[in-house]
Amino acid sequence: MSAPTDTVTPGDNLGVADEIEHFGLTPADFAGFYEAVHGHPPFAWQVDLLQQVDTERTWPGLIDLPTGAGKTSALDVAVFALALDAQRPIAQRWAPRRIVMVVDRRIVVDQAHQRATKLVSALDGTSPDTPPTLQSVARALGSLSHIPNQALPDAPPLIAGLLRGGAVRDHAWALRPDVPALLSSTVDQVGSRLLFRGYGIAQRSLPIHAGLMGNDVLYLLDEVHLSQPFAQTLNVVDQLDSVRSPLPSRSQVVQLSATPGSMLGTRFPSTPLRAETSQEPLASRLRARKPTRLEPIKVAANQRKADAQFAKAVAQEANAAIARDHCRVLGVVVNRVDTARRVADELKADRRRRSDDVEVVLLTGRMRPIDRDAILAERGTHWVERHARHLGPRQVVVATQCIEAGADFDFDGLVTECASIDALRQRFGRVDRRGVLSSQASYAQSVVMLRGERAPTDDPVYGSALAETWAWLCGLDPVDFGLERLPEPPEPCVAGKPDAPLLSPLHLRSFAQTWPIPTPDHVVARWLHGDQPTSPAVSVIWRDELMDLLPAATGDAPATLDVQAIEAQLTGRIGFCPPAGIEGVEVPLHAARSWLAGEPPEPISDAEGSLDVSEDIARNAHHELPRFVVWRNRAAELIEPRFLRPGDTVVVASDAGGLGGPRNWDPNATDRVDDLSAEAALATRGRSIIKLGPWLTNESDSTWEGRLYGALRAAIAERSDDTPADVALSVAAEWLVDDPSPARIRSWMRSTRAVVTGNSEAEVAEWHGFIGISSTAKAQQVGAASSSGDADDDASFVGAPAPAYLDEHLVAVGELAAGFASNVGLPEQLINDLRLAGELHDLGKYDPRFQRWLTDGLPNPGPPLAKSAWPAWQANRVRAARELAGYPAGGRHELLSLRLALSGDLLAQASDPDLVAHLVAGHHGFARPFAPAVVDEHPESVTTQIGGTSLQASSETGLPAAGSGLAARFARLLDSYGEVGLAWLEAMFRLADHRRSQLEAERRKDDR
Repeated sequence: MSAPTDTVTPGDNLGVADEIEHFGLTPADFAGFYEAVHGHPPFAWQVDLLQQVDTERTWPGLIDLPTGAGKTSALDVAVFALALDAQRPIAQRWAPRRIVMVVDRRIVVDQAHQRATKLVSALDGTSPDTPPTLQSVARALGSLSHIPNQALPDAPPLIAGLLRGGAVRDHAWALRPDVPALLSSTVDQVGSRLLFRGYGIAQRSLPIHAGLMGNDVLYLLDEVHLSQPFAQTLNVVDQLDSVRSPLPSRSQVVQLSATPGSMLGTRFPSTPLRAETSQEPLASRLRARKPTRLEPIKVAANQRKADAQFAKAVAQEANAAIARDHCRVLGVVVNRVDTARRVADELKADRRRRSDDVEVVLLTGRMRPIDRDAILAERGTHWVERHARHLGPRQVVVATQCIEAGADFDFDGLVTECASIDALRQRFGRVDRRGVLSSQASYAQSVVMLRGERAPTDDPVYGSALAETWAWLCGLDPVDFGLERLPEPPEPCVAGKPDAPLLSPLHLRSFAQTWPIPTPDHVVARWLHGDQPTSPAVSVIWRDELMDLLPAATGDAPATLDVQAIEAQLTGRIGFCPPAGIEGVEVPLHAARSWLAGEPPEPISDAEGSLDVSEDIARNAHHELPRFVVWRNRAAELIEPRFLRPGDTVVVASDAGGLGGPRNWDPNATDRVDDLSAEAALATRGRSIIKLGPWLTNESDSTWEGRLYGALRAAIAERSDDTPADVALSVAAEWLVDDPSPARIRSWMRSTRAVVTGNSEAEVAEWHGFIGISSTAKAQQVGAASSSGDADDDASFVGAPAPAYLDEHLVAVGELAAGFASNVGLPEQLINDLRLAGELHDLGKYDPRFQRWLTDGLPNPGPPLAKSAWPAWQANRVRAARELAGYPAGGRHELLSLRLALSGDLLAQASDPDLVAHLVAGHHGFARPFAPAVVDEHPESVTTQIGGTSLQASSETGLPAAGSGLAARFARLLDSYGEVGLAWLEAMFRLADHRRSQLEAERRKDDR
């Protein structure tokens, strides 16, 4: 085994050069940049905003623009402002490099992400035809993350990330702290991360996400009245963390709203937009007329009967509206998901009776993103563009609150349930969005319907604002929701959210403790949605491989099951293709618990974090239990529904029901649900997979080979992707037909670089269980879908294609951490401290037992190793090697690293010895404030040298003890840098360790 030849020299020049390159960008170039990306020039207000933020080097507190004015283009402004800022010296830079659009509407989050990916694609072009302005912006953004003299692959100039749902969809944005990123998120996702309790995030990765969300961030809170408590929490966190004097402060919060009410703050624009002073096409949008009729519906007192009657009345109004000549696409918006399902069912039944060509589409935020993307890809253009609508059938889009706040739909009319005035404004913002019908005098005819003859004063979703809105609308004559035709409503008509409780320094200090998390812990939702009944979401995912392993009914008592054996099997099966967020439906925690427990379903809305439970629903009926496990920390757990936590990923059997409508959350649905894991793996990991199991087998064929071949052919037949991997599998299936022998199958698997897991040994007479076939995954790069963080201990020393050498790894991590710190503008003394921490962080791996562990329990004949060359999934091998080497289970090498560094007084080189000590002891997420207590029954005296200094310490470090100083040091550092400030420093250091390990893995592929 040869030692590496490409090394990193300590002290290499890192970070951005002192002489800043000018990329030729001026604020006057913004119009050309915008048009090159979107194909049309920007509105005047967008140019004015860019000029203002670049001149003042700060953002206004509030951007007050009407619906349809293009508020989402604040993303474009922020990106261009960041590119302009890259031309300034580091000390003068002000623009945050993570730009987060926060919207509490799931479909709108997805559409904001689509705009972000459009920007990313435009700036990632290498074609000679790329406009010069885009090339200059790309070079300017790329300079922000350039690190000389490092073999890191070039990061893209800009990356996009989507934060929504319990299962992590994409953590590529979190791989480096210095790469500019556009993030789209709900309040629950971004807020829980900021407060160290990230929903769906591995516990030891919580500080990384808190650091990235609390520093160098521009928050754009779209329709801030939906997220006012979170806005308050953001401001308090910034105030409490202002003690971090050594750290640059570039974070800002901007509120975007078409219904600002009495919100305070510096407003942009200084005067409201008016049609007579605006350029086309914005002027047409502002002057459009939207005449509206009010229609109360008499319903029964019984809720179930009332629901049915109201849905029928809404469907009747929709039928009348879609029959009008100019109406080709009608929007129908109601307040609850179950009401939307009822309306869609009524309309579909009417279509069947009438045999007309009107298409009904149900669109809610309770859909799998893959399903929703397929619908939007197929019909989305038809809902936005008008020029070809007459070529297709008429369409009725039945939706919930999910289309509010920025969704790009352009309806020819609207039938909507009454809501608060801010919600209605958003819904009418999707009607004649560009003013085309109004300019032709074919005004969009709309209706607002009330459930009952009197508006409720305590609506579960909108509270008293619904009744106030209805009363105010009844006093108008006429009612017209045109942007310049609807008077300013009184304040009680706006659905306010309760204020967030005061976030005291003690609260934030408690949240910052991530290992262990205090028990009992604070409920983070209070600071995201205010003191009201709320229910964060979990992600529900359907998988075929659960169908033959989990109990089917309530009568199967857990005591009769071999729980550990089932969990082990399911961990292997699900782990072959780990859950991805795009295959899951976000369901409120309370609704998921009810469904999984077999209780009657609860009505839900699409308002983020809401808890709209009707009181007259019985709680004593029980249905068949859906079969499920929870996927936590890369393992399947069988738990009771009441133990579900926010952000959990719930994996259910495909035949457990739960989707209907089609493809929308329906707890009453019982049909089998399509398993979308293959599509999700291809989209998020670049991996093509086929899963074979009893659900695909030909039971008439008793031979293992025949059943495998039949299942393979059936699986391929169901695939719609025409990807090279699928073509290869199809060819292989034809090739195997002549000789489907086990030897032939194994030969094919080797030749196609496929990975096989499960019961794939061909010596068995019968094939039972599960087989997974996967093409080799693409290399992980910044900008590709990936996970981040080291939730798995094994990842710290296994998983590379070839060994990584310890001496080189220590130096390289230090240099890379210094590079990250330099790029984000940390002061020189902190840059040097991060470099020193890197040189010390893995000293504990010099333990002879650790070295034997990395070489299968045998003495290491070569240079000390930082990582072995084992595949990370070989858990049995990892455990056996550890036991053979004599290394204690759960032992923490980073604690020994700190003891060795202290033995040689190496921390005296640091400007802040406490910080370096904490980074060394906590680089795997522990020591916040305590470390795991592990008894080393046979401690070793470990000796090594670094820089000519001899180091010696016992592997029994004593640091997990309460009085060891770890907790006291952690408290001192929080006082010095602030809770999110310290987390930012940790994130830079730990991500440097992760990226260096990734680089070593990629570099050594040819050394095996």
